[in-house]
Amino acid sequence: MKTTKLTPEQQEKLIEFRDECLAIGLSCEPVDAQLATETISAAYKIMGLKVPEIRIVSSPLAANKLINKISKKKANNYTATYLWGASDIYWIAFYLFPEMYLGITYPKESSEKLHIMYEIAKNTGWWYPFENLCIVSDRPEYIKCDDQKRLHSATGPAILYRDGFAVYQYHGVDIPKEWILEKNLTPAQALTWKNVEQRNAACQILGWKNILKTLKAEIIDADPNPYLGTLYSATMPGGAEQKFLAAKCGTGREIVILASSKAKTAREAGALSYGIPVTDYNPEART
Repeated sequence: MKTTKLTPEQQEKLIEFRDECLAIGLSCEPVDAQLATETISAAYKIMGLKVPEIRIVSSPLAANKLINKISKKKANNYTATYLWGASDIYWIAFYLFPEMYLGITYPKESSEKLHIMYEIAKNTGWWYPFENLCIVSDRPEYIKCDDQKRLHSATGPAILYRDGFAVYQYHGVDIPKEWILEKNLTPAQALTWKNVEQRNAACQILGWKNILKTLKAEIIDADPNPYLGTLYSATMPGGAEQKFLAAKCGTGREIVILASSKAKTAREAGALSYGIPVTDYNPEART
């Protein structure tokens, strides 16, 4: 009889394997050129392709600059789209764990290719396979995350490469670097930012209490449930009235969203933001 339930031993292995793969994805050790060359060469061979020249560069930005430079001189066809190396570990692990610990058998060729991808993930950053050239990005100098493992830094880059290439994220949301480096974000800019996720991030960076204080917002309704929140009304630059809902999201973070002018209570504002009946709106903490 087949079972879909893991044994206690398999559950322990799953946790160990998850942690091993997470460490691969977050590794900031410089790429070992010899190991990267050996694993990528094996990948080309298993595909029946000639092993190309392999170049290690300092970051994905450096890789793209090199690609653009080469493309202007001569054609150099991709053998595939660019690949994420260590960042591909999430899907590699999904298929590799059943083979390693659950007794699942794959066709020989598929298994060989899967293990090659696993070795590449362990030994490279992003990589760009061309017909005659493969470009490999080094790993970052550092990666910063919040307690939920989302890319995050409130003081600088969330990801920094050794050549200065940087990625700025706030609780997993891509943001303009000026918000962190120049601290030039204003309440009016934050509250009218078009991208909703970035708008919420901007409000968190400034602090929603500070934003609403700046606007001299008045409380319309304060629900005792913090996940339903408080409904405010404020006069925006230019004189228009705008309502805001300040509440905790499911992850426990405080957020501010623009609320419908029709909302009279915090619960109603939340329901209208999702387009659902008020009676069906019951947000709570995620577990």
